[in-house]
Amino acid sequence: MDIGTGTGALALPFAEQGAHVTGVDISKGQIEAAKTLASQKKLNVRFIVAKAEETGLPDKSFDVITSSMSWGYLDQKKMPKEAVRLLRKNGLLLISSLNWVRDADAITQRTGELLKKYGSEREHQRRQETGSMIPEWAKDKFRLKTYHTYYVTIPFTKESWRGRIRASRSVGAILSREKIEEFDRQLQELLEKDQFDVKHRITFYIFELKS
Repeated sequence: MDIGTGTGALALPFAEQGAHVTGVDISKGQIEAAKTLASQKKLNVRFIVAKAEETGLPDKSFDVITSSMSWGYLDQKKMPKEAVRLLRKNGLLLISSLNWVRDADAITQRTGELLKKYGSEREHQRRQETGSMIPEWAKDKFRLKTYHTYYVTIPFTKESWRGRIRASRSVGAILSREKIEEFDRQLQELLEKDQFDVKHRITFYIFELKS
């Protein structure tokens, strides 16, 4: 099960590898888009609109639960309990994140400075995906099986970078619509190149359900 599946960024590749996948997201629009992409790729993926903390799916339904860029938005008391309920014996929980590296170059420096100006960078720092190597919610029911972090370079245009930042938890999740529009205009003025690369850090944790 892929929670916070969005348009199926993890669900579809897993299905391509032969996994039986259920994608869950609270957004009906995102689920519809994921269904369209799955149909285009001729992939058999079940997508449902539901809260990740209250899926309504049967107990012990999955061998693996994945969460990419979504775990930090979920109820940290309810979601672990739901994961325990849904996982089979020795089931795995994968939590991953993709974050651009602050101060890696002029573009990320300017973007970071603008975030600080709007006070949203502090909120971003407060709401990390897991906080520590073994977070509190995992200590009783899960053991950390493996942890990895590495770096990739991703190409952007002015428009795609602005969209990336608008959709982030540092902007879209906490600023008002008026503030988002104001922020976006100022970010546009800061971007000099039409195309550029941005260094990102990929991190993922794999937890195993304790017997």
